[in-house]
This record gives sequence, C-alpha cells and structure tokens, in this order.
Amino acid sequence: MLSTSAPRIRAAVWIAAAASLLFFSIGCASGSAYRPPVPPVGSTGLGPGMGYLLVHVRTDIPLHSVTTTAGQVAARIPRGETAWLVELPAGTHDWRRVQPAESTGTKKAIRLIEYRQLRRFDDWVWDDEYTFDVVAGQVNYPGTLVVESDPSARSESLCCWVRVRNQSATAVRAVLDEYGALLEGFPLRHGGAGKDGFLRHYSEVRDRLYGHRAKDAEGAE
Repeated sequence: MLSTSAPRIRAAVWIAAAASLLFFSIGCASGSAYRPPVPPVGSTGLGPGMGYLLVHVRTDIPLHSVTTTAGQVAARIPRGETAWLVELPAGTHDWRRVQPAESTGTKKAIRLIEYRQLRRFDDWVWDDEYTFDVVAGQVNYPGTLVVESDPSARSESLCCWVRVRNQSATAVRAVLDEYGALLEGFPLRHGGAGKDGFLRHYSEVRDRLYGHRAKDAEGAE
C-alpha cells in the first residue's frame, strides 16, 4: 500500500508547490506593476473606480523606484523635488518600498513595513504614516514622501530616513505648471495621515475664481 501511495503523495506535493509558486508569482506581478505618470496633455480620463494620486517626492539621493501596494508609481527619480500624477484604484493603500539608485551604493530596497518596525522606538513615527486612501474621480494627495540619507546608519535597511510629511501647498505648486489644465477638472483632497485644510481652501477659491468645473466633475461621479 505504501509503495503505491507514496508516488501519488509526492505528485500531490509537487502539484501543490507548483500552484503556490504560480499564485505567488501572479501576486508579485500585480503588486509590482508599473503605473506610469499621466500625460499632462491628451489624457483619456479616469477609468471606472480610478482616482489620481499626486505623487510628490523630495529626496537628497537619486532613487531607482517607489512602490505602493497598488504597484510601482515612480522610476528613476533624480535628487531634489519631483511631482506628477498617476492613476490608482480607489481604496486604501500603503507606501511599500523605496529603492535607492545603484549609484548610491545601496542594493537593498527599504521595505517600509520592516522600516516602521525598526524605527518603532522613535516617538515621531506615526502608526499610519505610510497609509493613504484614494477616492475615485478626485485628485488625492497622500502626503509628500521625504527621503534623506543617514550617514550614521547601522544597516542598509536604515540607510535613509523615509518620512511622509504634509506639504500640500508645495505639492500643488510643483504640479501646477505641468498639470494645471487637468487639475481644474477635479476636486483635490488630502488622503494621507493627519489633517489638511489647504487643499479644501484651494479648491474653494479656485472654483469661485475660475468656475465650477471641479464641482461638476465631482457631481458626475
């Protein structure tokens, strides 16, 4: 009995292992899908259940990529300030991973779930700092991702300080020249941790001065 059932058991184990690997690969592929910046001109508009994410990064080192739970939202980010829009599905997301550029000498990506645990003794690291939500049909600002190198780091996992700061006025100014026409058509909101009063005030003043295009877009959702 054992001699005939053993091959079947081994075959079942191999099938289960292959299936697990397949599902793991599919999950990794969906989680790491690259979401390119929205073209400032000629955009075809948002799909059902999608919103714009205003990605604003300030870094003192070049970055290879920035990834969220909905996919990669940035690639080849130079040192300094960069801002753009990407489309993301509505719902709650997390900043997942920051990968410094190879030129920095750091090969290991900063995984923010692990990073939060490593920094857990720092009182100023918020529990929900890396979490944000996206509302369909709106421009969602999750906070500015601030990356600063740490020369005294004890490991590659702590090679940089990675924080999320509310710099909504600076973020809007950074995208206004390139995405001004697109921003006119959508409500702006803060989707990150903490509170923000600037975006609501900005939207109200904009609608009062330049019409109600954003309100009409919001009502159409």
